[in-house]
This record gives sequence, structure tokens and C-alpha cells, in this order.
Amino acid sequence: MGNSKTKNMDFSSVKCLVAGCGLFGSVLARVIAEQDRKLPVCVIDRFPHIGGTAYSFADEGTGIEVHQYGSHIFHTGNETVWNFVKRFSDFSAYRHKVLLKSRSRSYFLPVNLKTINEIGSCDLSPAEAEKLFRSESGEAVALREKIFRTIFAGYSAKQWGKPLKEVSSDILKRIPVRFDYDIDYFSDPFQGIPEDGYGKMMERMLDMPNITVLLNTDFFRIRHLLKKDCRIFYSGRLDALFDFRFGKLDYRSLRFEFSTRNVKDFQGTSVVNYGEKKVPYTRIHEFKHFQTHKPSFQVPRTVICREYPAKFREGMIPFYPVNDPENMRKVSLYRELLEKEPFLVAGGRIGSYSYLNMDQVIAQALEVYEKLPL
Repeated sequence: MGNSKTKNMDFSSVKCLVAGCGLFGSVLARVIAEQDRKLPVCVIDRFPHIGGTAYSFADEGTGIEVHQYGSHIFHTGNETVWNFVKRFSDFSAYRHKVLLKSRSRSYFLPVNLKTINEIGSCDLSPAEAEKLFRSESGEAVALREKIFRTIFAGYSAKQWGKPLKEVSSDILKRIPVRFDYDIDYFSDPFQGIPEDGYGKMMERMLDMPNITVLLNTDFFRIRHLLKKDCRIFYSGRLDALFDFRFGKLDYRSLRFEFSTRNVKDFQGTSVVNYGEKKVPYTRIHEFKHFQTHKPSFQVPRTVICREYPAKFREGMIPFYPVNDPENMRKVSLYRELLEKEPFLVAGGRIGSYSYLNMDQVIAQALEVYEKLPL
């Protein structure tokens, strides 16, 4: 795998360009390069590292694997996707558990029987809780509203940047609710975290003689150098790809505040969400809990990260598409333009303007490859 300087690259000779080496781009580059080992594949990214926003690295001071852009836990029910990523990394047996703090209390997420009974000050059985939760009685509606206010309202207002009154309780219907005491955050059969991090995993994915990787390289600075028949796989902003013809799409961004603490264990788990609007951050990550079987877990220091939601502005990283009606109207227009470009494919969470999990991005990349006329 090369990492040549951009200025020495003859982009006019590139036949296959992958813009972005996060999961979408890295997976596509790998399967394309494997399919035809004589085809040179050029991968570029404006970041100084491989891995996109899933990138993680070993902290020099503690040896803890730190996720630079917030916690990323791999989980999937897709065995094809699972078998694909396992080619490039061993995975830990980590099962994700999330706490939420609100009004001086702590609750496990997703909402489960323990949460329902604690917030409702009751002692329901699984059958009783499900019956009450699905009911439209006054008692049931009051319980759902109380859960929403306690768990989701403040957090959602911070995350999406909307006044609390604009955050609908319908959000609760899109979030898993369990009527047992299962506190695992995900129910997928395949879960874990790459043993030496996402960065190393994707470096191995791109480690082929016919793949060249150019970091610190902006697609829009070299696009004019590409020939019209260059096949492009793009995972950046969909609106930027078409010079914002139908207006800019909205995104939400994040700000991360890292610190090293001289304690063995700061919060007792990997992720704690903060549900109250008066707390400015949405969650605190403590990365050593992802790999409790490693020596780094025993060091008397820990790395934490406070995550602050932010309104997206130019120069920031877009993390989340805002799927409201006006944005989706614009997206449909941009997708119509994309369909008219036979040599251009956009994908990934930002490129497709879809709130995708990591396994869904990989599945999307594999599906794109299967449809290629190579």
C-alpha cells in the first residue's frame, strides 16, 4: 500500500478513484482490487489517517485504544458482513452496555423492564409491562410520556439542536423497548471491536499492491484532473458533489473533548449518556472498557472523552444527516442527478444521506460492487 504525495500523482491516468477511506471506500477499494489485481485503484481522503470517522488509535501514554470520533461498536446480524470484516481483524467479545444519567438517577438503555419499573415506580411482570405499554389508556400514555421526558427529551433536544417542544415523543417508537431485564444495548448475534483498532483493520483492507492511498487529499481539489471515464466512488457530502445546486443539506456535527485522568476507572462503563438539557454534552466515553482483557485496562490512568453536539458549519465534519421533509426533498433531487452519472457512485452515511450503522455501510459497499459492470 502506497502513500505517495498528491502532487506526484498523475490523476489523469486514474481509472478507478475512491474518494474517502472510511468503511464504504475501504471495502469497495478492497473488493475491486481483488477482482482485478491488474487494475490500479487510487484511494484519497482529506483526513491524515485511514479509517474515516471510525478511526481509532493506541494512546501513547496509556496504551488504551481511543476512538477519535466517539465510540464505534461493531454489531451486525449479517453473516456475510461479519465474515468480511473478520478477514482483516480479530474481534473482542465485547457486548455494549449504555447508561443514561438523568435527574440524579442512572438507567440502562435501551428502555427495558428495569427502566419501566423504576420510572413508573411499579413492579410489572414482562406481560403486564407489554400490555400497559401498548395500551392507549391514560395510565399507559402517562407512563410513556414520563419515560420520554426522563430518557429522551433532553438528550434529543441537545443532539438535534431543536427546542424541547419540537422533539416529538414519537421518537420513542423508533427506539427499542424491551419487556425483560436484558441490558445489552444491541441484540445482534455478531458483536465486538477490532482487537487493534479500526484504523489498523482498514489499513489491512487497503494493503494490496494495486491500491494507492493518498491522505490529506481533497477530492474537490483534484476532481478537475480526472478524465470523464474515471469511475468514482464517493462518500463525502452529496450536496457538495453537485455544487449545492438545490441548496445545502443540513447535518449535525460533534465536538470532542479528550482528557487523561489519573484514576483506574472513571465511570465504570464505556459510555454514559446525559439526558438533561442543562448538561451541555450528550455523553462521556471511557475507552478502556472496550478491552478489559488487555493490560491497558489495569493501568492506573484512563482516557475519557466528552461529546458535544454542534450545528454543522463549513469546515466541520458532518456526522449525522437531518432527515426532515425539506432535506429529503433536496436529497431526492440530488439523487436524480446522481442517477444520470454512469461513472459516479455515492455511498456511506454522508454520501447517501442516510443514518446507517457500520455494518449497513459495508453491506451497501458490497452491494454496489455486485452491481458494477467490471
